[in-house]
Amino acid sequence: MNYIYDKIIERLQQSVDRPSLTKFFKFSIEELQDNPDRLKEIADYLKLHEGKYTDFDLDTWIDPDTFKPVFMLQMFLNEDFKRHIVSTRTEKAIQYFSNQKD
Repeated sequence: MNYIYDKIIERLQQSVDRPSLTKFFKFSIEELQDNPDRLKEIADYLKLHEGKYTDFDLDTWIDPDTFKPVFMLQMFLNEDFKRHIVSTRTEKAIQYFSNQKD
């Protein structure tokens, strides 16, 4: 069990060290088939926030409840915006899992 807690703590610490914002884009399969240009919304969002992030990740899956494609955009913030992210919730979670190992 300690291995799992160590891994959780490691992942939480990464989110403290590299804060990010996450945005979800949900499309129906019909929307993507009929109008694939809807995907441009992802690029438009990135362009809108250009300069606020240093890098981004993009992941996709099918929502098991709605069967809609979901795109998850994770933007890693630049130094100016990092300062505005309060990570007390993450630090409390790290503390909790650290205490569970004792």
